Amino acid sequence: MSNTEFKKAFDSVAPDPYMESRVLENIKTSNKKHFPLKPVLSGVLAFAVIAACAGGVHYKTTYTDRPFSVIVVSASDEITNSAVIGDKEISLPELTVEADADSSGDTGVYTNNNAGFAVSGDDIDYIQYKSENGYFFYADELKMIRDKLNGDYYAAVIPVSDADAQNINSLLKSKSVETVFDDYVSSHNVSEYFSGISTDMYNYQVEFLKCSDEIGYDDEDGYAFFLTDLSKTMDYYSGTGIVANGAETLTVDRYDISKEVLEKYYNEDEILMMTNVGYQPQAAVDALLNDPDMDKSALPGDEITITVTFKDGKKARKVITVSFDSKGAAHFAYK
Repeated sequence: MSNTEFKKAFDSVAPDPYMESRVLENIKTSNKKHFPLKPVLSGVLAFAVIAACAGGVHYKTTYTDRPFSVIVVSASDEITNSAVIGDKEISLPELTVEADADSSGDTGVYTNNNAGFAVSGDDIDYIQYKSENGYFFYADELKMIRDKLNGDYYAAVIPVSDADAQNINSLLKSKSVETVFDDYVSSHNVSEYFSGISTDMYNYQVEFLKCSDEIGYDDEDGYAFFLTDLSKTMDYYSGTGIVANGAETLTVDRYDISKEVLEKYYNEDEILMMTNVGYQPQAAVDALLNDPDMDKSALPGDEITITVTFKDGKKARKVITVSFDSKGAAHFAYK
């Protein structure tokens, strides 16, 4: 996922060498609170509500009626629920916009967990998302998987002997992986693994993993230190609006990863959830920031256009409306 808003958050706090990766993890697990001029991004994508049956919708001749399903996603306690929307809209109380005062008396606007979208269908090449009054943000896990399979994800992979692995796993019970790695480097010659790349350890996120558990290395034995270049981490994040310098459309590529390869590592729900696109109804947030006492059913809604391009080049499109009830809960329906 390159995400301007996320990057600003890192740059503004002078992060320590491993803060970037920790913040990216926190993005997945925090609720959102908004203050004027201080939006905070944090996406949780945990359960799916199927917002479209597979029936096609007819448009102008530039679009086909080929079926695909749209998934409305929101945060819950890691439970996967689903409900097919037909002629009726779906109410999603898990995405609620509300105003509240904190302990200092400042009133902020909370989006109670995040909602997002995913698409399911056959022979999809890529999906494009566009919002009239909100923005999207996306963690491109499929790109990560592709790069791992091609050996392009990690800056360095440093295998260790079985004896060292046993000692390292013991040390990790009381020390951080960064400290253990520093100690290992000081007593082992690892220069061959840093040919052409920086030797500054502050540039990397370090993990100690069993090779057979890691994508792209599962045919290898033993353990290794896996180093991720933090400067490239943001390449796997993208978005629209304030997240990406005003970009209007977010494109989600399916890449050329076979279903058989994905099923080797993930179950069906996990594969679907990888393509979740986080959604923030920013116009509603802004309206409530300006008038915390307003009728929430009058919050500005949104219109989301999802365009699917199939591998044969044909396109299909669906439009979803977003509105809010008196409690600030989001409702989704086809236009």
